[in-house]
Amino acid sequence: MTLSKTLKVIIKIFFTSILFPIKYLVKKGNIIVLSGPDSYSYCDNCRHLYEHLSTDKSIRVYWYTDSTAVKKHLKSINHLYISKTNILRLIIILLRTKIMINSGTSYINLFGIIDNPFTYKICTNHGSGPKLEAEIMTSKLLKALKKFDYLNYPSIYTVNKLGKELYKLPKNKIISLGYPRCDGYFDSNLISNSSKDKYILKSILKDDFDIKSKYIFYTPTWRKNNNTFPLLGMQGFNYEKFNKWLDDRNIYFLFTSHLNITMKGVNNSYKRIKMIDRGHHHLLDTNSLMMEIDILLNDYSTTSVDISILNKPQIFFFPNGNIYSEPDNPDKIKSGILFLDYYRNLIPGDEVFNYTDFVEKLGNIIANTNEYLSKHKDSSDKLLERYLYKKPTYAGENFKRFIHGLMR
Repeated sequence: MTLSKTLKVIIKIFFTSILFPIKYLVKKGNIIVLSGPDSYSYCDNCRHLYEHLSTDKSIRVYWYTDSTAVKKHLKSINHLYISKTNILRLIIILLRTKIMINSGTSYINLFGIIDNPFTYKICTNHGSGPKLEAEIMTSKLLKALKKFDYLNYPSIYTVNKLGKELYKLPKNKIISLGYPRCDGYFDSNLISNSSKDKYILKSILKDDFDIKSKYIFYTPTWRKNNNTFPLLGMQGFNYEKFNKWLDDRNIYFLFTSHLNITMKGVNNSYKRIKMIDRGHHHLLDTNSLMMEIDILLNDYSTTSVDISILNKPQIFFFPNGNIYSEPDNPDKIKSGILFLDYYRNLIPGDEVFNYTDFVEKLGNIIANTNEYLSKHKDSSDKLLERYLYKKPTYAGENFKRFIHGLMR
């Protein structure tokens, strides 16, 4: 262990010991802290819930971030935040925090301050779909989930299949309040304005942005032991050929990488094919962007469930699809992926297997959008019924009422 790491460990032990009795003595206030999947991201259920709760003047709502861009944005809209750049203020606020909310498996817990019986820990969850990492069943991850006082599952199916059956959570820990990030998907004015203005796409593409273009968004998800750009595994695909096809039709192809990986084989030099680098776009929110795009290319990501509410065309490419397609198969679980359902029976779009098939299907979708959507409507409805919902649930309001109940 290096000297700097040794010093960090000593400092952590020292402050954790000093603050241990204090976190039990300090009275908790009307303070709520939310955070993203990491300290630089501003996205997902927690972002939308944070913005909704920040309109309630009876509570003090903070976002935890170390991102300069996020801080600047929150200042511009007069919202509260905390950061390690002001460590004393951070410690004081955490000591007085009544409710801590995160969308993943952990929460900001500097020096163990939040681990006390007087601060409620809530997990909104970050996605709902058939795919899970097999590691979800490890004792380490189950232990992390059980540190939360409440975990949110958006449908009866996910409450039963995930919360009760798979994770074996106590009934009193399970809540079903909906996904705040999907509330806007039932707001026709917001959808119309987003589709017309395309503010996020403008901010990403800058001078290359063209309001007349079509936009394809690709959301490849995490795969164990394989971080290569998945389209490189598509037979017949190469960047130059695909870029020309897009350019001839005035189409842009944008994609993100999973937060937990650095994608290999990405070539960002082509005008029409662009990776949205989360390291430079801390304000990127996938759900907001999906209101602006025309087609979603997906593999196993839960974005396919969310965008089904918007009734936008989807197309699927599955690297190693035969490995990842079956549920509850021990040989499949060894690959790192567990499915709750036969995913190929649920996907609300065509699956493509090679480059020729891919561009032909894209052309067909653009030329016959309504016919394509009608073809896959039953699958889309089934996916929503199992893993999300088809009607507005007003998740932000549900969480606000729930939180006020805990504050009493």
